[in-house]
Amino acid sequence: MSALFGHRRQRRQPWAGMQHKLVALALCLCCLAPAWAGAASAEAALTQAQAMLQSGDGQAAYDTLLPWVERRAGQPAFDSVFGRAALAAHKDTRAVMAFNRCIAMAPAKGICRLGLARAHMRLDETGSARRELTAIEQTSPPPEVAQIVQRYLGELAGTRMARQQDFNAWLQLAVGYDSNTNVAPSDTFITLPSVTFIAQNGDTLSISRHYRSAKDSSTFYQARLGFSWRLPVSTHWDLITGGRAKLTRNTQVADYSSFDQVSQVRGHVGASAHYGRQRFGLLLRGQYDGFGGDSYRNIAGVLGQYNYFVTRSTRVGGFAQYSRFDYQYGPAADLRNVDSVSAGLSAMHTLWHDRVLLFAGVHAGRDAKVHDTAPARAASDYYGLRLGTTWLFLPAWQLGIDVLAEHRNYDGQALWFPARSRNDDVLDTQLNLTWHVTKDVALKARYDYIHNHSNIPIRDYDRHIVSFGVRYDFM
Repeated sequence: MSALFGHRRQRRQPWAGMQHKLVALALCLCCLAPAWAGAASAEAALTQAQAMLQSGDGQAAYDTLLPWVERRAGQPAFDSVFGRAALAAHKDTRAVMAFNRCIAMAPAKGICRLGLARAHMRLDETGSARRELTAIEQTSPPPEVAQIVQRYLGELAGTRMARQQDFNAWLQLAVGYDSNTNVAPSDTFITLPSVTFIAQNGDTLSISRHYRSAKDSSTFYQARLGFSWRLPVSTHWDLITGGRAKLTRNTQVADYSSFDQVSQVRGHVGASAHYGRQRFGLLLRGQYDGFGGDSYRNIAGVLGQYNYFVTRSTRVGGFAQYSRFDYQYGPAADLRNVDSVSAGLSAMHTLWHDRVLLFAGVHAGRDAKVHDTAPARAASDYYGLRLGTTWLFLPAWQLGIDVLAEHRNYDGQALWFPARSRNDDVLDTQLNLTWHVTKDVALKARYDYIHNHSNIPIRDYDRHIVSFGVRYDFM
């Protein structure tokens, strides 16, 4: 019948229809390739970290696995190794979180329960550690595990735990732009209150006064150097010290400006202690500030801190601080010297497997003048609020936001404005972006916005600072 209508029946080809299936299969393979590559990379990192642990390089094992936490957290095989690496790197809170995830998914995995017990001991959470060790005993563990359990129980009974010292040093180089290096007021032309006096002939005269200023905006380059050292001296106590130095060279300021070179050096030494969920700290602190190669002021004081871990991810605390501000920039500079006393409360909470940190704090204080002959305006009261967050949004990327709002009331009459007392509202916002290229090298970008709203026009200003830098951690 087909031949009658001039239509020939085509012969079916063996591969007809297979072309579409092959294309679909190729697309699937292309889509799955990144996932397979990622899985292979994760497995390679896990194998590498295990080898590092066996060779005793716990910090390297921790740094190797840290970028994979967001993707692999909740997998017992990963959490087990990451917890051991965190213990070896003295990241005890991270170890607790990893081992807890491991036990939640695989309750029978004894190595995670043993690691959790050790992490609790490191954090001086003896009750939690003893519960984990007792649970392991009830499972009739192998003899070698039973010996470790007995040794840990002996340590809990009073044997001193060996803790290692921790030292870190770093260098950071940066370039940037500062819109207002000399902190000039927003208004370049300000009319000051007029001065009235009576002339010899009895006439009343009034003299108008004006204030002119100009912002020095400038590019800059900057070097920072810092270190920290913690030395355990007993089961619960550590000696701690640290310091930082910063030098900024502004390249485009006026020739007569003392803001061409800005330097700062600060350091601290003290002791810290941990008892269960409690943390204590007492520090002696010092700071030097200089402009144009000359000393501007010195600061010395003492700081006391207390923190309490409500849960593994929530911490509350407080501080009290005394500081002496000693100004050095001129013959009458010491009239600005003040004794500052402040105190505050804070709270911190972590989310999403320790990938997000939230911070909030309040503070208040009083700056009292040191010399009786100093003007009343040297003294002030202040209070403020600080909010912040740090987000590890990718394995090697970190975003930080810090906002400080503070109100300050000055005593007495304001300089050049005798009819009023000075009141300032400060807003200081920081935005930080960090890319950890390797465990030792990080690229950093930072933006600062500072606004001081004052009822004294000379003290009302805005400032924008942008910088890009690289940081190297020596240890």
